[in-house]
Amino acid sequence: MKVFERTDTDGWGNRLNIIDENNVLVGFDYRQSCCENFGYYFSTTEPTNPLEYDEEPVDVDFAHADYVFDPSFMKEHSEGERNIAVFRLVNKEMNEMFLVLYNHHNGYYAHGFDMIKDDKTLFDGSL
Repeated sequence: MKVFERTDTDGWGNRLNIIDENNVLVGFDYRQSCCENFGYYFSTTEPTNPLEYDEEPVDVDFAHADYVFDPSFMKEHSEGERNIAVFRLVNKEMNEMFLVLYNHHNGYYAHGFDMIKDDKTLFDGSL
């Protein structure tokens, strides 16, 4: 699994890309716009409340390399102006972990996301 940021060639912003060995990619608009708090984290438990979260640090070398995305799983949760999108990852032992994209904003700035496998969009939305 690889985690990397890509800067748009037009200079307008960034995109976070996370891709697994099965060629499943989760992309997230990583462009900062004024007054929002957004990002991503990994969790060993499935979060359901966007108001409470337990961030786990993300290592550039990604310590969870043996995990792959479950291409049938994505859930969104909202509470006011706090939103999360949750993606499940599993390993060969069927241990699970969750990628959480979040955006806590003032109601104006949104961040798009998508999950793609082999050029087919499985899920997309905006937080």
